[in-house]
Amino acid sequence: MDIELLAEGDVFICSFYAGQDNEDFLYQNIDFYIRTGSACCIALDEFVPHFPQRVLDLANQNHYPILHIDGSTPYGELIRSITLLIFLDQDEGILENWIGRIVNGSASSLEISHIYQSVVPKTALNYVVFHTTLGKLNAVQYKMLKDDLSTQLGCRFLPYFEGGFLVLPGESTSTLLEHIALVLSHYNPEYSIGYSEICSGLNQFPAAFGQALSADETARSLGIQKIGYESLSVYKLLIPLQNSGVLKQFCEETLSPLQEANLIETVETYLGCDGNIEQTAQRLAQHKNTIRFRMNKSKALLGLEHSHCAFIEKVSLALKGRKLL
Repeated sequence: MDIELLAEGDVFICSFYAGQDNEDFLYQNIDFYIRTGSACCIALDEFVPHFPQRVLDLANQNHYPILHIDGSTPYGELIRSITLLIFLDQDEGILENWIGRIVNGSASSLEISHIYQSVVPKTALNYVVFHTTLGKLNAVQYKMLKDDLSTQLGCRFLPYFEGGFLVLPGESTSTLLEHIALVLSHYNPEYSIGYSEICSGLNQFPAAFGQALSADETARSLGIQKIGYESLSVYKLLIPLQNSGVLKQFCEETLSPLQEANLIETVETYLGCDGNIEQTAQRLAQHKNTIRFRMNKSKALLGLEHSHCAFIEKVSLALKGRKLL
């Protein structure tokens, strides 16, 4: 055992085949691992199902972790998993790339599983994914923000473009939202947060990232700071069309005639008042007959003067689409 071949922080994976029924051999090996400053020892239980108490006492006295796992686990799987975790811990660019693959649906099941196991709290029955847009922070502010989130919420910040994701237990979403908002507001008062529905298990993990990102994008489009995916209503249908050109064409065809006739404000206020003519008139400081006239004119411009419901449906969708655009 040449110590010069080793480096502090090494991880040892060992079957301890030569150590079965040999307590001194096991003790000497663990003592050697400790003296080299290794990170831990992963021991397969095939040949040593139980470590002698003297060996465990040595490990405990030196705060040295021994991970005792199923001996049938392939070495290749162990090495691949450990290497991945090291990369994710040390290289934020790799982590961001993996998160991007989850968001766009190109991540493999193995990649999704590794991220899931790395970030979902082990004791949580359910979880919620949050996405926030941070705006422009310098490197020092960014590091301090990540440290604050880690300290106060006990979670890792997963970078993604101009923001990032947080995965937290789903039992108290409103309380967590307040804590996140408090931290973010200290660094950028113009932050926004979107969060997923309460999810559970590996199968819902990729969709939760998409939900959180969609909610955050909608929040920014609507000029609000916090919104959950379950509150998006019809926006859930419009978001996938945001960059297709179809939504833009629909909004222009619907709203341009109203815009040219200076009727947008009346229609938007009318919808905001849930179709109440008197409330609309009060908000716009106009006579209610004027509101009726302007609404009838709006319907006629769109060829829907005899179909009130179709008018409401079409204009409401167009106004929501315009906000997204």
